[in-house]
Amino acid sequence: MNEAMTLAGGIAYRDNSRLDVLLRDARAAHVMAPTTDLLYTWLGRALLDQPILDS
Repeated sequence: MNEAMTLAGGIAYRDNSRLDVLLRDARAAHVMAPTTDLLYTWLGRALLDQPILDS
C-alpha cells in the first residue's frame, strides 16, 4: 500500500478523494478483519441456515 500511495503522489493524500478512501481502507483492512473464531461462527451459522449476525 505504501508503494501505491507513493506512486499516486499528492492525489493519494488529498482529503476525501476516492483514491484516498480506497487506499486508507485497504491499509486498515488487516487490523479491522474479523477474528478466525468469528469467521468460523459465521460459517457455521450460514451452513445451518441461521442468521449470521445476531439481531
